[in-house]
Amino acid sequence: MCNSFLLLLLALVAPWPTLTFLTTPTPRRNNPPLSDTKTRNLKAKEEVDEVAVEGAQFFGGAAAKDVLLDDSEDLTYTKSTDEGFVSREVLFDSPEAFALAMQIQKHLSSSSSSSSSSSSSSSSSCITFAPGFKYSSPLNPKSAFATPTKRVERAASYFKNLDVAIIGGEMVSPSTIDIRWKVALNWPTFWLPRIAVGGVSRIEFDSSSLSSTPTALSWSDKLNGSDSISLESRILDQILPRFWDTYHIGMAPSCELKERFEQKVDALFPRPYKLFKSPATLELRASIRDKVGRSGRLASCLPDSMFSNIIKTVGPSTEKYVPSGPVEISISSAEEDSKESIIEWAVPVPSNFIAANENLFPVGDSNFLDDEEMENGEVSSSDAAFYDTKERPYLVVTPKRQFATIKFGGSAQDDGIGKARKSLYDAVTKDGHKIMKDEKGRPKFFFLQNNAKVAWTEKGLGMAIYEWRPDYLQTNEVGIELEFTP
Repeated sequence: MCNSFLLLLLALVAPWPTLTFLTTPTPRRNNPPLSDTKTRNLKAKEEVDEVAVEGAQFFGGAAAKDVLLDDSEDLTYTKSTDEGFVSREVLFDSPEAFALAMQIQKHLSSSSSSSSSSSSSSSSSCITFAPGFKYSSPLNPKSAFATPTKRVERAASYFKNLDVAIIGGEMVSPSTIDIRWKVALNWPTFWLPRIAVGGVSRIEFDSSSLSSTPTALSWSDKLNGSDSISLESRILDQILPRFWDTYHIGMAPSCELKERFEQKVDALFPRPYKLFKSPATLELRASIRDKVGRSGRLASCLPDSMFSNIIKTVGPSTEKYVPSGPVEISISSAEEDSKESIIEWAVPVPSNFIAANENLFPVGDSNFLDDEEMENGEVSSSDAAFYDTKERPYLVVTPKRQFATIKFGGSAQDDGIGKARKSLYDAVTKDGHKIMKDEKGRPKFFFLQNNAKVAWTEKGLGMAIYEWRPDYLQTNEVGIELEFTP
């Protein structure tokens, strides 16, 4: 309690940082050319002074949309999102698994609704439970609730902003399905920490009921990670106020973090790195070809193509949003004989967006435009360069992974990155860990930007928030992929 008070006191007396919500805006257009440098600077200063500071501009963004995007970029951006949505069916192994999972999703979503009267009637038509139904779950200690529906309804009456999302699944038999899910909520304290827990459920149905209203016979839950990690410890790690959430209190809600579990390192002395395992995660990815180089710092901000929504944060009708993080950045060489590189971003998709949408972003390379689409005139030639760079965002379920990280103060393209990578590589290989390599035989490094989080509504990604953090605290991480060991 004392620590929390000190953190809050520091937040009140320390200087408040400026947050940047979107990528760096391009210069204002239609400015008349000025030959004299002093006159140009004076003119620019007068123009800035005449613009009222309000809305997104207050947080370092732009006052108007046309400052951020020109017309051609706007058209391409609209096409890549509005016409590029695909069904969530691609996240399942069969149409049968998808159809059954969507019935379960509707049932759980209606159970978590605030209006219990309407939710009961709507959820009853999705799935039912047999008289001898068996329910086993770490989320249901001492079998306090007879069905998952009762468990979700009770949680929704106590916690805030409860979202239950199914992110994938497979049929293990004609009447049994394994579904991968994530539950997220805001704990009812004054700083409203965002708690997220994921796992896998095996549900057995009466085979004769699948053609109409499925009847569940049994339901068994297993949480992600080791069984030795209790539910209480998972929640406690997320309830306690994180320093930077406290320091930036009032600027943005608490972040829904991607799940990862620290592993013990068998060593006599403390190691410079930390070892983690993470479960399968649904992520939004995008990549661009970096023709500028390290000096351009293009990796520091998300590309405009990843945003599909505008979030209203000021005024009488502000929108609720859920931040997720951290932002993961990977940089690799484009070709053997090229000095250009490919920058790829990956951000975790929060539960509120998954639960609310049956149609999602494009998934995988199959959704990129091919030569046949070009020949048939399905896309204009001006848009071709956009798609060829694979800048178009897509959703992908990243499989479970094992990795090691070390602390780093700075950004993904700082000069010290090379030294940090070498230090990490030497440490993990010395301890006998097997390095994962790419198709070119190189170690797979990545960068975790913990001072960035992305904001989602049910309509999609609408905002990126970058927090000021001093470099000497080393709050970001440099990571390396390792071969997964059970």
